[in-house]
Amino acid sequence: MARGFAHIERTLAGLLVPRFFNGDASRVGTQTPPDLDDKVPFCLLNKTAGDRTQIDDNPFVDLDVFHHLDTEAWRIANEISDFLLTKPFPLDVVACPESPRELPWREDSSLRRYGATYSMSLRRIRL
Repeated sequence: MARGFAHIERTLAGLLVPRFFNGDASRVGTQTPPDLDDKVPFCLLNKTAGDRTQIDDNPFVDLDVFHHLDTEAWRIANEISDFLLTKPFPLDVVACPESPRELPWREDSSLRRYGATYSMSLRRIRL
C-alpha cells in the first residue's frame, strides 16, 4: 500500500463534522456555500501555506466559523481550537499562532465570523 500525506482539509473535516456539526458534512467546506445564511454554523477550512519534507507535511490552515450570533461563533471557534490543540490523530503537532478572533465579513450580511490560523505537522500515512 502506498504511503502519502493526508489531505489536510478533508482530514480536519473528518475530525470536526462528527464532534461539532452533528455529522452534517454540508456545514464544513473549503468554500462558503451560496446559501451560507441557511447553513450556519459553518466552518470554512483553507490550507494557506506550509512546507513539506520526505517525512513531514507542515501546513498552515485558516479555520473560520460563521454564525448569526456572535456568542455562538466565538464559542464554536474556541471549542474547535481547544480540540485541535490536543493533537488528535493523525496530527502530530498543532499550534495556533493566531487564535480565534472576529474577522470582517460581507457588509450586507448579519453573519459573524471568527477565524484562527493553525500550523500543523503530519507524517506520512498509508493511503
